[in-house]
Amino acid sequence: MDLVVGAAPGNPQAWDALVDESPLPSPSLRSWWLEAWAERDAVRVVEVTDGGVLVGGLAVQVRRRHGLDRVELVGHPLAPDHCDVLALPGHEAAVTAAVAAWLGRGQSRIRLDGLRAGALLAGGAVPNTVTSVLDEAPFEPLTGDFADYLAARSRNFRKNVSRFRRRFDDDGVEHVTAGPADIDHHLLELRRLHGAARGADSSFLPYFDVFAAAARRGVQRGEVLLHAAVDRSGRVLAIEAVFEVAGRLSTYQSGRDVSVERGLDLSTVLLSRAIEAAVGRGCRELDMLRGAQTYKTSWAGRTRPVLTLHASSGAAGSAVERGVRSLRTTKRALTRAAGAVVSRPGPAAQG
Repeated sequence: MDLVVGAAPGNPQAWDALVDESPLPSPSLRSWWLEAWAERDAVRVVEVTDGGVLVGGLAVQVRRRHGLDRVELVGHPLAPDHCDVLALPGHEAAVTAAVAAWLGRGQSRIRLDGLRAGALLAGGAVPNTVTSVLDEAPFEPLTGDFADYLAARSRNFRKNVSRFRRRFDDDGVEHVTAGPADIDHHLLELRRLHGAARGADSSFLPYFDVFAAAARRGVQRGEVLLHAAVDRSGRVLAIEAVFEVAGRLSTYQSGRDVSVERGLDLSTVLLSRAIEAAVGRGCRELDMLRGAQTYKTSWAGRTRPVLTLHASSGAAGSAVERGVRSLRTTKRALTRAAGAVVSRPGPAAQG
């Protein structure tokens, strides 16, 4: 086995083929996503080859802080999900061992937020590993056509989708999907609409430029889609940005015109149209990605865990990690103690 480390996959087609064959193909592992982040951050794509053939690898960001390498999944600020070591079937153990050895070199702290359930990296190959559940990601199998998908939803949900879609059409609002020729226009509109709806609370906007760079690449592949609602005057009222990778539809970010009273209705229509189109293209799963917000349960009835892995290498890295874990444990204990004090009943009234 040989190890090659670069800023992007040496053979994007071979890398993406590994993503296709992975247990849970993730948009956050696609070559176009990694290439866009490499323009902003220190991306390290660790590729494992056997006889010159790519058999696996891992993509991470590495930042130097206070004399230590801080290792995270690529795109960490934008919450990558379902990531892990990629490996050809039959090569999982060898690839994981090679990647773990690379992670264990030098002085580093490792924080991988967004690993898939059952991740190879969670098996203890990385030194000083602590793995836990970070969040839940709602999902729904798409086993038939769009009518079958709707039939599995609640009666009230089906009624709302039907009513909103009818009003959408009656008002002359058009559903369009951005292509390579108009992707820049729709990206600008997504930035505007998302900013109007979320403002300073958005964790997406500070990294919008790198998302846009990835989207331009992804739309060329048909794997990034911006579904837009456009009124008769040509004004964009709402946008839903989604990924379609390896037969999986993943919802990602959205924006809507807050001055339009029916903004939430528009978002519902766009997402339903996105699902309908994806089913027509053969997608077999809807993934709402991490975050078990209440509204997601209307769209997807199942959940899978998203994991976080904390580890370290080297004496300095291990010492810092032990200190951080100790501080984390202390904070949890203090929080529990404060909660107990607040919930403890006061003394009985004297009378």
